[in-house]
Amino acid sequence: MIKINLLEKKKEQKTQKKATPKFLVTLGLVTGIVLALAAAAVFGMSWHVSSLKDQSEANKKQIAQLKQTITEVHRYEKMNKEVEQRVNLVDGLRKKQAAPVKLLDEVSSILTSAEGVWLTSLSYKDDTVSAEGFSFTNENLVSFVDGLKRSPIITDVYLEESSRATQDKMPVYKFKLRCNFRI
Repeated sequence: MIKINLLEKKKEQKTQKKATPKFLVTLGLVTGIVLALAAAAVFGMSWHVSSLKDQSEANKKQIAQLKQTITEVHRYEKMNKEVEQRVNLVDGLRKKQAAPVKLLDEVSSILTSAEGVWLTSLSYKDDTVSAEGFSFTNENLVSFVDGLKRSPIITDVYLEESSRATQDKMPVYKFKLRCNFRI
């Protein structure tokens, strides 16, 4: 038996695919690689920027803490200066407190060795001593002044005035002198 196909056969149309040109393939690959690299660069840069922002914020916090520490250090330094000034003031007052006692002790020991001399006033201010008094003779006065000059804590003795006077109907020498006192 013979079979006859009355239907028309469809011709298989073979459509050949046209080959894409090589330069388009190369262009596509290069474009893909460039886009991948650009995307990686954008992500890398955004990560770098965010890490720099985080570091900047951390630095700002650290700067704020350091400023606070500096403020505290300045406050402590100021307090330390105030305490040091007070200590120096107290030390100065202690020295000055003992100064009149030392002065009177030194002057009284010199007066006991110089007979015939007595003081009517003795003042002490800013390391300067002023004294007024009387002596029976000029030699007694010279002995007193020489004793003051030999003293290790009395310096620059200067006899300002020496004049003859009368005290209780007795002839005496009235004197004024000035000197410096070292504590």
